[in-house]
Amino acid sequence: MRFALYLSGMMASRWLMSAIAAVTLIGLLDSLANASDIADRAAELGAGGATEYLFQRLPIIFDRVLLITILLAVVLTYVSLVRRREIVALTAAGLSSTAQVLLLTPVTLLLGLFSLLIVDALMPPAVRALQSWGAPGYVLDRLSQDMPLWLSDEGRIVRIAEREGPDSFGEIEIYDIGSAGGMAAVTYAEAAHWSEDGGWTLDGTEVVGLTPGAPEPAPRWRSDVTPDALDRLISEPRDLSLADMRDLRSLRGSGSRPSFAYDAWYYHRLTRPLAGLVLVMCCVPLMQRLGRGSNGDLAMIGCLALGFGYLIFDGVMISFAEAGASRPAWAVGFPIGLFALLGVYLNLGRERTR
Repeated sequence: MRFALYLSGMMASRWLMSAIAAVTLIGLLDSLANASDIADRAAELGAGGATEYLFQRLPIIFDRVLLITILLAVVLTYVSLVRRREIVALTAAGLSSTAQVLLLTPVTLLLGLFSLLIVDALMPPAVRALQSWGAPGYVLDRLSQDMPLWLSDEGRIVRIAEREGPDSFGEIEIYDIGSAGGMAAVTYAEAAHWSEDGGWTLDGTEVVGLTPGAPEPAPRWRSDVTPDALDRLISEPRDLSLADMRDLRSLRGSGSRPSFAYDAWYYHRLTRPLAGLVLVMCCVPLMQRLGRGSNGDLAMIGCLALGFGYLIFDGVMISFAEAGASRPAWAVGFPIGLFALLGVYLNLGRERTR
């Protein structure tokens, strides 16, 4: 228990330092890179626009660098142990690399779950805030004639091809379905604006009847679909909360992306604690340096190379899954399983009698 608390405390403290340093550094560099765009939008963003942009970006950056911070935490922990010759003491006490991995498993999973909760709670509202005032890289208009948004709404099919503002959309087409299942009429509208009392006010409407007795142009589109609901449908799947991903991956008839794209990012986020544990499994045996002249530098380089190799491989597989070229569960699970086997192999290699 004392060894477990000692190793867990070291790793947790180094993870916290790595997370703060990585998020702050990348956030500042990101703000500097977009300084001209923020300055151009000073009227909309106000005097504190750059600061607000930085703080809204922090949860998103934290999500992107989560596994990197876990990798840095385990590497920094073991570099410290190697340089103070504590790896020799741990080995002499009977703690092999496999035992050390087991001791670090609870803290690794706890850090992964804690990070997952932070990302799930803070990132979606941060993304919506950045989109609402058109921050650099978060343009409002993500729709086009080639990539429209389709909705199934109370016996109607709605096509939206333009985003004009936080509560307004353009290029609206509403297809009314008749009693026989065919199209009864098509309503074209230049724009739709959300009203506080519910529903959308249509501008520039025109109705084309496909059956006798076509309806007259309606100034209102009565619907329970709110601007927030449309924002979730338009947003990138990885920027949503787990609850929204779960809802949208089972939604049929509405959306701008296929359900497997939401499946891929849903499984991907859920498995981040396991991915962090796999990196620990691979790094711990590589850091078992017992020689007098060992300082852990070469082992650290090897661990970083292996970790970034995993991140690249994982990124390629999730891209395949999002594009529909691979099953989401397979694309997310294969890198984890492959590197888990590599970690088992490395740990078993350390168990051989020398």
